[in-house]
Amino acid sequence: MTGTWNVVLTDTGSNQPTYTFGLNIAQGGNALTAQDAIYTGTIVYGNSCFNYPSDTGVGSFAGSSLSMTVTDPSTKADIQISGTLNAAATQVQGTFTFPQIIEGTRLMVLCGGDSGTATLTRQ
Repeated sequence: MTGTWNVVLTDTGSNQPTYTFGLNIAQGGNALTAQDAIYTGTIVYGNSCFNYPSDTGVGSFAGSSLSMTVTDPSTKADIQISGTLNAAATQVQGTFTFPQIIEGTRLMVLCGGDSGTATLTRQ
């Protein structure tokens, strides 16, 4: 899993990505850590709920299964990604969830509540 990856997250029912960003993933045994990297895809998608370029990630990789939480330290938003690495070790296909971020005093949903497909492609 070590290397630089383009991450594309697409909400269920959407025909275009919801979030796109790059991650530089390092692996030590089954443990994964990630730091923001330049996204090299054609179109960047996102919003103020999840800011790049400050992302960090922690997770695990066993066999061909990936599980990772990517965090935006500026908003404290967490996106959970899980998936399976293909045999060529060039792409992970799976799912993501982005729980709602609620402003406590007014119980107003600020953002999040997204889920759908996740694709990580080695740059």
